Amino acid sequence: MKYNKGRVEFECSDILLERGFYWAKAMALSYVHEGDAVGDWYEAALPGRYAFCMRDVAHHAVGAQVLGLDVHNKNMLRKFAQGISESRDFCSFWEITKDNMPASGDYTSDEDFWYNLPANFDILQACWKLFLWTNDHDYIHAYDFNVFYNTTVNDYIRAWDKNNDGIPERSVPGSRRGIPSYDERDGCENALMFSDLIAIQALAFDAYAAIHRMKGNDYLFERYTKKALELREYYDQKWWDNANQRFYSALFSDGSFNSLSGDQQESGLFPLYYGLIMDEAKINRQMDIIKDCNSEYVEYMSYLPEVFYKYDLNEEAYAHILKLTDPKLKRREYPEVAYAVVAAIAAGIMGIEPCADMGMVKTTARLPESVKTARMDNIPVFGGEICVEQTGNRITTFTNCTGDRVLWQPAFNCDTAEILVDGRKVVAKHGKKQNGQVFSYTGIELKNGYTARAEVST
Repeated sequence: MKYNKGRVEFECSDILLERGFYWAKAMALSYVHEGDAVGDWYEAALPGRYAFCMRDVAHHAVGAQVLGLDVHNKNMLRKFAQGISESRDFCSFWEITKDNMPASGDYTSDEDFWYNLPANFDILQACWKLFLWTNDHDYIHAYDFNVFYNTTVNDYIRAWDKNNDGIPERSVPGSRRGIPSYDERDGCENALMFSDLIAIQALAFDAYAAIHRMKGNDYLFERYTKKALELREYYDQKWWDNANQRFYSALFSDGSFNSLSGDQQESGLFPLYYGLIMDEAKINRQMDIIKDCNSEYVEYMSYLPEVFYKYDLNEEAYAHILKLTDPKLKRREYPEVAYAVVAAIAAGIMGIEPCADMGMVKTTARLPESVKTARMDNIPVFGGEICVEQTGNRITTFTNCTGDRVLWQPAFNCDTAEILVDGRKVVAKHGKKQNGQVFSYTGIELKNGYTARAEVST
């Protein structure tokens, strides 16, 4: 088995950020294992359980990919895919140990086990995301993955959707067999569903549609793209609390909604993280709420830099990366923290977004004000590697060592008429993000082994 783990390197003009990256890299790699009964894996659960659970793996996956753990990612996702069973209403095993067994604390029998209903959807979208990074067509064509995808968007939903609205619900109040959210705290035993369930289901439909577009199945692509849009429209129309100008967090069995507050307001970050909200004004309002989130749970905190980068709040994202890497942070040793930091630096600060379906790598410069330069080397993409360097959010340099031609799309969060490509002026193209941010970009075809530089004047 060929491993490429730990080759990625990072340097920047901010010593705290650079130290934070290398702490995260070392911590994440300390949780990596080979040679156990389960195969190649990394810990993605509470430290000391020697196990990996579905939510954590879905969130760890990009950070793990950046660290060269593509073999481990695929093995773990495949274990979840293979675990799906009709006797468990098409659930998999929530948590799997190094001994290739369901974790005893979460599984007693097929009638009594812990399961968060967003999990199947999260694994599906994570598989698509990893295909975009790796160009590994097993995620598109392998039999066990496809059984899982097809079962998730059909049988799984039918088994748990008791009111026929197309969304799974908790069947028995307070039961651990079918928790309708990733929020596991007390006080919501009568909740039918949370907003994170809708958000992840919509993104899973997008992923399923994209997988079938790769296969040339236009019917399923159009059908599930439409289903994803319908979920987002339902959330926008039914879950918006107009009086308080925010989205509700939970729907209860009596038909009432509730906006969680206090120490449960963190649940509002998931609709942003998974791209559920479509309206620009509502995105910005929800972001205003999340900006004030000061969670005591590192699990929630680990999502925040990625959310802030998604909506171009570079300073807030940077501040939260420093919080996550601060030695004084309680429970900093939780594996998710380290993997999330690596992902936030690669996909956030460096703005790296591989798109294997288009043979393209997108980059967006997102350095905070205090960081003048940043460079990341040996980033595993498409079975090879790339290098990206950002300078002051106005210059990006890209090196292609993937082994094949790559279309590079450098983007800058500004409105400019021209982009300099290796000193040559080209007419910029323009786009607008859901949060209203205007950006300028161009496309550059780059042979293997070549480097290109893109620059804007402002």
